[in-house]
Amino acid sequence: MKIRSLLLAVVVGASLVSAPAHAATQLSVGVAYDIGGRGDKSFNDASAAGLEKAQKQFDFNLEAVVTDGTSADREKRIRSLITKKCNPIIAIGAGYAATLQALAVEFPNTQFAIINDASVAALNVTSVVFADTQGAYLAGFSAAQVSKSGKVAMIANPDQADLYKDGFSAGVFASKRKVIPIVKYVSGSYSLAATQVLDAGADVVFAATHGSNSEIFKVIVSRNAKKKGSNIGLINIEPDQYITVTSATKKFLFAS
Repeated sequence: MKIRSLLLAVVVGASLVSAPAHAATQLSVGVAYDIGGRGDKSFNDASAAGLEKAQKQFDFNLEAVVTDGTSADREKRIRSLITKKCNPIIAIGAGYAATLQALAVEFPNTQFAIINDASVAALNVTSVVFADTQGAYLAGFSAAQVSKSGKVAMIANPDQADLYKDGFSAGVFASKRKVIPIVKYVSGSYSLAATQVLDAGADVVFAATHGSNSEIFKVIVSRNAKKKGSNIGLINIEPDQYITVTSATKKFLFAS
């Protein structure tokens, strides 16, 4: 999260440097947090940390909003920041992509940035994305550090072989612990894949594919419930899952 927050500071800083020096009013920066807002221990928190760091270096007002996740609400939140004359506006998460695609055309003089998405094709939208391989490397390293069984697993799509080889497994080996990395490529049921890697002895699972986390997490929670003292955990790539899981099962979500 520290790296992400520093990147956010750079994004805000670059926007402030490019602002007109003769501006009559103080610059206002808008941030639209994803579902749950601050406290998600992921992109929202990293973004907030980056903005706080930027505020120590630059003089600007900060306006923040939080979405409930619906398309209508995302648009409403961004429009509210535009109405408040915020420029630039930073949207946290790929869920804002469709909203920015439309509003960037409607408001060409407003500079936008979107975190963790590169799909918006507009000159006034800056995409801030993170290298998947580096993320997988950190997941592998972290999984190896906390594993008690000596086996960790990555569940991925067949086209993510390089992500496993150059990322996850490389991170496991870099930990210099006697931990074996397992990979399971899935074209069907993620639940079945999760069951198979747990049966193989993995006690930390990295879900590398969007949309797979909920299925995999249910299997992990169920396995922990069946075996007293079990602490199998999930590392995922979908930050909002930290908000949606229950307080009783949150301890099995190691990182996102």
